[in-house]
Amino acid sequence: MTLVRDRRGGAAVEFALTLPFLILILFAVVDLGRAVWQHHVVAKSIRDATRYLARTPDPSSSVFQGMAINLGQRGSIDASKAPLLGAGGDDMIAVSFQITWVDNAAGTWRGAAMIPVVNGQASYAFKPMFGFDLVEQLTISAGHVQRHLGE
Repeated sequence: MTLVRDRRGGAAVEFALTLPFLILILFAVVDLGRAVWQHHVVAKSIRDATRYLARTPDPSSSVFQGMAINLGQRGSIDASKAPLLGAGGDDMIAVSFQITWVDNAAGTWRGAAMIPVVNGQASYAFKPMFGFDLVEQLTISAGHVQRHLGE
């Protein structure tokens, strides 16, 4: 039997050639799953923080905004809690709020003549778990807008 006609080991060679691609696809799926999960955490945290700020007596107060930022970054208004994502510092979810005023002089909506609206924005720098730098930086961001409801 000659070496050219010998078929033994062909499946092992094919498997060895395709294994690196299969591993790469596995790592990509794991990182994609992490990115989707982290996006969910960012979206939920900014929604909760914006709703919290919309329920405070004065959403433009720096005290209430600080507590809302803690809620968006840590899942609690307590600043001593661990961050939801990241190790802390610049690595945490970046949370910001903008208060705009809607004219309600015509009385279209129930409430005062000027109604505050809380616009919350959050972002997080996604870092691939396996160190692949296929993209320079992937930023996960989400936002939520909520009319001020008061206490």
